[in-house]
Amino acid sequence: MSTSINIGLGIGDRTAGDFATGPAAPLNTSAPVVSGTVYAAQTLSTTNGTWIDADTFEYQWHSNLAAIPGATSQTFVVTTAQEGTSISCTVTATGPRGPAPAASNTIRNWIPSDSTTLRVWLDPNFTQNLTLDGIQVDGITQRAGSEPVSMAPITPPNKNSTDGSFHSAPAGLQSFLHSAQQDALREDTFNLAADRELILAMAVNVDDPVQGTNSSIVSFDAQNDFLLRSGAVAGFLGEMSTTVLGGPGGVSNAGGPYSGQHVFEAVFDDTNKQVYTDGTLQGSSAYTPGSMSSPTELQWGVNRAGTDGISGSYGDLIVDDDPSPASRQLIEGFLHWKWGIESLLPVGHPYENNPPPAP
Repeated sequence: MSTSINIGLGIGDRTAGDFATGPAAPLNTSAPVVSGTVYAAQTLSTTNGTWIDADTFEYQWHSNLAAIPGATSQTFVVTTAQEGTSISCTVTATGPRGPAPAASNTIRNWIPSDSTTLRVWLDPNFTQNLTLDGIQVDGITQRAGSEPVSMAPITPPNKNSTDGSFHSAPAGLQSFLHSAQQDALREDTFNLAADRELILAMAVNVDDPVQGTNSSIVSFDAQNDFLLRSGAVAGFLGEMSTTVLGGPGGVSNAGGPYSGQHVFEAVFDDTNKQVYTDGTLQGSSAYTPGSMSSPTELQWGVNRAGTDGISGSYGDLIVDDDPSPASRQLIEGFLHWKWGIESLLPVGHPYENNPPPAP
């Protein structure tokens, strides 16, 4: 007489073969987390995540899901090419049984080309749109925007160092160096929107605030329209000369004089012309929409006569056709976080503590 015994294996039971093969491959129980700001020269980092049976880790960063060549460290420095893209990192853990990958979250931040009303964005770091002779800037075209711009030098400015030691430019970012005279760029035919409502914003490092009354950061037109100027020989006050723009007198920037890095803005809406510095309103007066001439000259780094500028280095220049507070604050957030001066934003600003997120 023989007796047979059947032993069934339930879910979760292991066979003898399972024990012979050793421990399992690493198991990810919590995904890696990428953090940082996706603006040029900013450093992103990733955690490893949480794993079981993991001994070592490898990293591969991605931009819009495509692997970035050479980006295989736990940190990654954003280039201009990655601004506006979605960044993530794949962490591969290796244990006794081999490797296993895990994907991180994806991060992205707002940039001016996300705006559907962008007129022009000039970026000294967008090198494919620069014409250079050594460090001399012989021209720049727009990085993005609906208005084609090709700026030529009045007298060529120089391109600053990117090592963070020259004119307070953050390490890895380059800007244009202007003297107090004619180191400036000009576009002879610059078209504005029909209603002439706009925001003009720029990041500037003021090197010497003691200039003449016509020292300018930017100007429209050789005969009228507006410029940002010192307003007083004693210091850069940021006055905006707007006499012919639908209301008498200029708009004085009460916060001056200025030196060092700041973001300056001129805003023209359907009733007012306004001056902002680092997101704070400094002055306003009446404005009649449509009163600016178009086409006009756009001069970057010099007054409308082309004779007097403000010493320092110049970062991004942005013109947008939407003068709303939300649009202005997005631009302010972008410029301050990109240039490392977010601490200058006023208390209560929507991007005081974090850069603008992707739309």
